[in-house]
Amino acid sequence: MRAILLAGLLTMIVLPAQAINRYNVNTMQCRDVQTIVQQQGAAILRYPSKRVQGMTLYDRYVANSGWCEPGEWAKPGWVPTADRAKCPVRHCEDIDYWDDGHFRRF
Repeated sequence: MRAILLAGLLTMIVLPAQAINRYNVNTMQCRDVQTIVQQQGAAILRYPSKRVQGMTLYDRYVANSGWCEPGEWAKPGWVPTADRAKCPVRHCEDIDYWDDGHFRRF
């Protein structure tokens, strides 16, 4: 039993942390952004704000709800890319439950 516990602890120490990649999408094609998110499961996408000059906006975008925390779902959204003003992507958002226990997605 101790050997199993020790092996488990050593495995946790040796395995590298899974870092999430960051991308500036304003110079990328939409299809490339979507491919990155699908292949990696999740990525931080950064882009310049259209309302505040010099401000960079960012969020974590995911391939599907399996990459979200419990109680969240992958809501459709958009990011601006070099070729499209609104490139479709998904980001995690809290599930909005109705009083009857069902949830709604907007």
